[in-house]
Amino acid sequence: MKITLKNFRCYENETFDFGENGITLLSGSSGAGKCMGKDTIILMYDGTRKKIQDIKEGDLIMGDDSTPRSVLSTCKGEDMMYEVIPTKGRPYIVNSKHILTLKGNRPCYNFRKNRNKWVVRYMKNSVLKSKQFDGQDDAYDFYQSLEKEPINDICIEDYLKLGKTNQRYNYTFHVGVDFEEKSVLLDPYLLGIWLGDGTSKESSITSVDDDLIDYIKEILIKYDLCLRKNKITYTIINSEESTDISHSNTSGEQGVFFNRGHWVAQWKENGKIKGKYFSVKKNGEKAKVLAIEYIKTKELIPKKRRNYFTDTLKKLKLWGNKHIPHVYKTNSRENRLKLLAGLIDTDGYVYKNTIEICQKRKQLAEDIEYLALSLGFMAVFKQIEKICTNTGVTGIYYQVTIFGENLNDIPTIIKYKKLHQRCQTKRATVHGFKVNKIGLGDYYGFELDGNGRYLMGDFKVTHNTSILLGIYFALFGTGSKLAMYGKSSCTVTLEFDGMTITRSKRPNRLVVNSIYEDDAGQSVIDKKFGDSFKTTGYISQNASDSFILMSPIEKLGFLEKFAFQDINLSRVKKRCKDLIKERNENLLKTTSQLEMATLMLEELSEPEKIEFPLKCSKKNRAKAINNETIRSKNTCTLIKRYKKKIVSLQKELHSLQVLNAQITSKKDSLDSIVEKLADMSLEESTIEYDGDEKLQEYQDQLSILISLRELTLLQERYDEDVLRLENMKENEKVDKDEKIKSIEDSIWQEYTKNDCMATIKDYQQIIKDLEKLDDLKTDLDRYVVDEDQLAKYIEELAAAKDTIEEKKKLLDKLEMQQEIFQCPSCSVQLRFQDDDLQILENSITTEIHEQEDIDMVSNEIDKLKRKIRSLESSIPIKQNKLERHKELSKSIQLITEQYEEIPDLSEMKKDLEYIRSYKSSQEELDRQLTDLKSNDSYSSTISSFEKSLRKQALKIKGLKKENKKYDKDIDEEELRLNIITQKRNKEKLESFSQETRKLNSEKITYEKDIKSCTEEHTEKYKKIRDVSTLEGKIQINLSELSALEKKQEEHRVNVENIEKYQEYKKALDTYNSWSTKIETLKKEEIECRKLYASATLLKEKILEAESIAMLNVISSINTHTQGYLEAFFPDNPISVKLVPFKETKSGKTVKRKPQINLEIEYKGMEADINMLSGGELSRVILSFALALGEMFNTPMMLLDECTASLDQELTGVVMDGIRELFSGKLVLIIAHQVVKGQFDKVIQIGTKD
Repeated sequence: MKITLKNFRCYENETFDFGENGITLLSGSSGAGKCMGKDTIILMYDGTRKKIQDIKEGDLIMGDDSTPRSVLSTCKGEDMMYEVIPTKGRPYIVNSKHILTLKGNRPCYNFRKNRNKWVVRYMKNSVLKSKQFDGQDDAYDFYQSLEKEPINDICIEDYLKLGKTNQRYNYTFHVGVDFEEKSVLLDPYLLGIWLGDGTSKESSITSVDDDLIDYIKEILIKYDLCLRKNKITYTIINSEESTDISHSNTSGEQGVFFNRGHWVAQWKENGKIKGKYFSVKKNGEKAKVLAIEYIKTKELIPKKRRNYFTDTLKKLKLWGNKHIPHVYKTNSRENRLKLLAGLIDTDGYVYKNTIEICQKRKQLAEDIEYLALSLGFMAVFKQIEKICTNTGVTGIYYQVTIFGENLNDIPTIIKYKKLHQRCQTKRATVHGFKVNKIGLGDYYGFELDGNGRYLMGDFKVTHNTSILLGIYFALFGTGSKLAMYGKSSCTVTLEFDGMTITRSKRPNRLVVNSIYEDDAGQSVIDKKFGDSFKTTGYISQNASDSFILMSPIEKLGFLEKFAFQDINLSRVKKRCKDLIKERNENLLKTTSQLEMATLMLEELSEPEKIEFPLKCSKKNRAKAINNETIRSKNTCTLIKRYKKKIVSLQKELHSLQVLNAQITSKKDSLDSIVEKLADMSLEESTIEYDGDEKLQEYQDQLSILISLRELTLLQERYDEDVLRLENMKENEKVDKDEKIKSIEDSIWQEYTKNDCMATIKDYQQIIKDLEKLDDLKTDLDRYVVDEDQLAKYIEELAAAKDTIEEKKKLLDKLEMQQEIFQCPSCSVQLRFQDDDLQILENSITTEIHEQEDIDMVSNEIDKLKRKIRSLESSIPIKQNKLERHKELSKSIQLITEQYEEIPDLSEMKKDLEYIRSYKSSQEELDRQLTDLKSNDSYSSTISSFEKSLRKQALKIKGLKKENKKYDKDIDEEELRLNIITQKRNKEKLESFSQETRKLNSEKITYEKDIKSCTEEHTEKYKKIRDVSTLEGKIQINLSELSALEKKQEEHRVNVENIEKYQEYKKALDTYNSWSTKIETLKKEEIECRKLYASATLLKEKILEAESIAMLNVISSINTHTQGYLEAFFPDNPISVKLVPFKETKSGKTVKRKPQINLEIEYKGMEADINMLSGGELSRVILSFALALGEMFNTPMMLLDECTASLDQELTGVVMDGIRELFSGKLVLIIAHQVVKGQFDKVIQIGTKD
């Protein structure tokens, strides 16, 4: 068989020859251009994280099951890129061929009342599917057979083709990771406490929780440490009961401490700190002992020993640099949970089983996110703005929110921070996502072993892909995104068993043997390969369509199709079912109708006889009924007319009575108004008022009297203020002279101004030298170089260069030796030169060949080259460091030689600050003195007071001028009384005027109302009639109405009796009708029961025939399969049989339910399909597939990664079994990392970007 792929996926134009039979292996990379965007973070197996472009062949990546995935190869290229944005977590970028690993919605089942069915909804191949069942047991059995956490791998392009509903039910997800336990220097919980509420550069923590402090004390005992309390801060110090040897810290106290690979014995002598260094490299563990013994010889007073907690923080590089060390992030689950518990108990906020930790340090927040994700919890990292409660300053903080299942595993100590099991059914580590197309871009990728699934930097699961072939497309035309990137069409040509199939996409054409096209060609293919090839001839990578993994109903349908090949059994059963249903419905319908008719007749009783109410013959009854009805209607019409007329007359009477009452009332009001106007006119003539001008004159005279009294008071106050101003000026002048004298006595007493300037300049220079000295010492530590080691490296480099030259010469000789031949007769050495055999002049000894190997020498040369490159790059760096170290030492010496004793930098800064402060204060006094001497003006208080006096003088002058015309003989009390009287009289006159206008207005209104009422009544009733006339007309009409109503009552009684007679006739007809109908329905029921019984008998016969055929098919499949199972399970035989029933237990009773089921016996016990391992299940699936292929006479088998879960030995067993039992047919196997010698033919397929 041959296949030619043109512009198909990653093949531009390639032909593969698989042979006609035997086992052919298609081996190659498991990925083809299916990669991720640059800078995507990948989680490595050791717990570190790498950018995808930095990953190299041989690296180990963390798999989704916490096992390593080896990188077999890498690739890069350009493709259409997509951004995947989860609802929670970090987004990432992939290319168009990348395969997403997604979790589907969990299966569920429920009862649908509208369909009267049990419906199971589940995910299969990323698509939401549903099945309907009549019974709950069937639905539950199918539900139990489904995977509860369905995981599927789907290409991102195929995902985008899914409908919105199917996309919504596929989720990206995170998983936790298991690491081996490693030894740690500090208890993880204690470290978590310090990271949460510890001081960055101190061995102290802050807490107010007594339970937490007690727990910390218990932990510290094993480190010989204890707590010292200062309010709410606890410092970790050495225990007083310790008997350890005394050590010092690096703050200048004498003793022993460790620093940069040396144990240092340090002491003070003549006020200077001295030290003796003991190298760990040279002395090993004895270095510490030597340092202790040396310090004892100094006979010093014992000092505090070194703090283990502080030393450990510095060793872990946490001092002033809070983060979670790598050894803690990749430790056992128990240790990681303890560390997280410490962080939560101090810095965590717990609400509704959700944890929030807010940090100023981004690195620590990212480490907490890593820690939570590695434990299988969900963690969301977020940058926020927050106001500090201590300082009130708004700053950038980093918040990590943690939630998910099994939070109760975290061993927190504080009671209100205890966590419980998650109650929500929603999965915390499973999230929806959206995909955005972002255009062409660079991608990087790799090929992995195993299942291809690996973890990204945020513990999200993704996939590395498998190669797909075009054979299935050539046969059946299925597949998507088949054309090569950048091409719009593709063609596949398949030659097999004398048949040539050419199928193309765009245009969609099929040609078979250059004769049959499209549908006709597909018929030829289907006849050759059958319509069950997908199950019997092709096992996909995840075996999702295999016979074994089908549901019981799907298995039954497949076997029926096989057993009744030319008979459409489903159609026959459906027709039988429809017939039974139809006849059952007819029977139910007839029975229901009969029951209802019987019930109706039982509820009805034969009506009692009623005589016709009117006297007439039977022929004239209808006419009599009609006449009586008409007479009744006519009487009703006359009654309505009389009632209407009476109502009209009554309304007119009422309106006339209201009009008369209104006119009488308004005339009374008019008379009252005229009387009031006359009284007011008489009273107004008695009021005396001098006029507005005279009243104003009286008020002006009163104002002048008041201002004269004010003038007298102002003059007295002004005289007092003038005297007080003079006293204030005198006192201020005396104070100014005293202040000048005080400043002159105190200014520049301690230092002169020039002395200050000189001293500040000197201090600045000293501080500059000291800071430079500190920087130089810091830099000096960075450039420490082991000179002995450097010399050793130089010697190694020279030796390596000499050795590589010798090895190169040896390699040349060995290569030449490969071209030399020895004469069998004379042992002369010969070689080919220009196609002629010539004698070699300089002979080569054969000893070289016996002792050396070309490959070994080449490997040694490569190793030497790598060593030389490494040494040539590191030696110059170390030499430069050494030179820099010497330069820094020289600079330090130059500075120290300038001082007899190096002053303390902090003391010098304090002295400089004091001198500067003194200079500033004296300069301020100098400015004050200058201002006092040059300023002759008075203070602002005096100036303001003087200005106020000038205003008072002006006001007094004005008042005197205004009161020159004042008449001193006016009596103030008499004047005030006169003004009040005039104002009252004025108000009375104004009130009379307003009241008069109001009464005149009311008089006019009443007159208009009387006229309006009269006109309105006349307009409505034409004229104004007498009340007695209207009352007489009403009485006449009421008499006539009473006579009509009596007549109407007679007609009503007759009509009611007629209606009762008519109801009697109707009831009698209904009773007779139901009696006739019951007799008819009884005959129909008997006929329907006979028809339903015959249809049920037909169904039983069909099921009996089906059962016989199915038993034969199942027996045949079991027979064929057992041979393969025996071959594939040589060490532990397994029995897997199809049975046509399923046993269920109900108490002690065992029931058999008809259903295609598997019966498995393995390792001496009954087993379930879900109990088999991945390798065992794959061999069972393969056995049934090969058996079905043999029974269906499948022309060839396509096996995609069917042995991926088997080791090398089992793979060989399987291949031997296929070769022995499935011989004579072509078997194509796609596999990676297998021994190629097991196959009849191997086709190596290269990786394409």
